[in-house]
Amino acid sequence: MRITRGHRKRSQIWKSSVVATFTGLALGLVPATPALAAGTTAESPVQYMQIVAHPDDDLFFMNPDMDRAIHAGYAFVTVYTTASEISGNGNTPGQKAKSLQRGVMDAYARMAGVPDSNPNAQEEWTGAAWTVGTRQLERYSLIARPNVQLVFMGLHDARLDEVYAGTLTDTTVVPSPSPVVSTSYSYTKANVTSVLNAIITAYQPSVLNYQDPLVDSRYTRSCSGNASPACSS
Repeated sequence: MRITRGHRKRSQIWKSSVVATFTGLALGLVPATPALAAGTTAESPVQYMQIVAHPDDDLFFMNPDMDRAIHAGYAFVTVYTTASEISGNGNTPGQKAKSLQRGVMDAYARMAGVPDSNPNAQEEWTGAAWTVGTRQLERYSLIARPNVQLVFMGLHDARLDEVYAGTLTDTTVVPSPSPVVSTSYSYTKANVTSVLNAIITAYQPSVLNYQDPLVDSRYTRSCSGNASPACSS
């Protein structure tokens, strides 16, 4: 497996740094001959996987590499650890999380060259609950390109640092309307690590991308927008 780090220009360094640290922990748990976690199904191996904090981090900070890979027809999976429910359209965290899901689905469909016949729906995608160990994740596959998939863990935004520190057990945000997973699950540090480990083990990616936790010296100001590393939306 080749591991690469994507560029990012946001502040609040802890956000992508914590995701990178969780990813590193998960990788450390993947043995040379990995075994699937109980209740987790093996998937077809993919060429590319990336793990990011928010829906849109991939679009901003993993491009143009992922656009080229998807255009080239490679199997591609993106895992979003948080629901990013602080931003997005809507009046509730669930509605905001859903709007961000729809946004990245539209972007991936366009990168894959799949036409959007109904801008008000996600008819080009099929969604299902994916059981990973004792938890379920929302997973969407592009119907015309089923090897392009998006996986949503749904943790709350701005809480990963506390989860990693062991001072908080987080719960997941249920997207609204029409969630494919209607149950909110709790996550400790060990749960986040084990779920990421199970995802990586299930897909066995050839290349794993994550956001670079090291701060570029050109971007050091406090979080007041997207000019600095890892700033949450």
